[in-house]
Amino acid sequence: TRTITYRVAYLLSKGLNPSQILLATFTNKAAREMLARVERLTGSTHSAVWGGTFHAIGNRLLRQNAPLVGLLPSYSILDDQDQRDLIKVCVTEAKVKVEDKRFPSPALIQDLISFAYNTRRSTAQVVEERAPHFCMWTEELQQVAHRYERKKRAANALDYDDLLRFWLALVADHPEQARRLGEQFAYVLVDEYQDTNAVQAEIVE
Repeated sequence: TRTITYRVAYLLSKGLNPSQILLATFTNKAAREMLARVERLTGSTHSAVWGGTFHAIGNRLLRQNAPLVGLLPSYSILDDQDQRDLIKVCVTEAKVKVEDKRFPSPALIQDLISFAYNTRRSTAQVVEERAPHFCMWTEELQQVAHRYERKKRAANALDYDDLLRFWLALVADHPEQARRLGEQFAYVLVDEYQDTNAVQAEIVE
């Protein structure tokens, strides 16, 4: 983190336009603190630096380009409780007989769906690896996951993983957007890069 902070300060001291720097961190607080430290080091404000979490940056880009990936710019973002509530509805609609045997909680299902996407694995693989005691429910969990995706799209709503999913689609499926962003950002700096997941790493590449 300290290295990246000094890297940003060095680049700005050499006259680089702040808007040409993309700074991705794991919390918005970390981004604010790093940029505040840069300001103390350089003695000037650099609010034009694109700094924030992967999700915040993805949201900013998607608001500008939503139609390219099949979204309306007015999409809503589901917080953790919204996601669990929607998953609960999907479980009910899938007519899963949760009373027969213990069925995973909405919070666990949310975690399994998220882990599957971010590691590029199927729901079945993730259930087997992370929750093998729920393997008897694999088929039902896959149904719930599919319903969850359909309902989000129908409602023009995104969860946090979707902010990465559609940002990746924006640059992977639209080469002109990838080129534009590549020209806009001369430097992409990622704090704690070793902790990025597969999707975040693919976006950076």
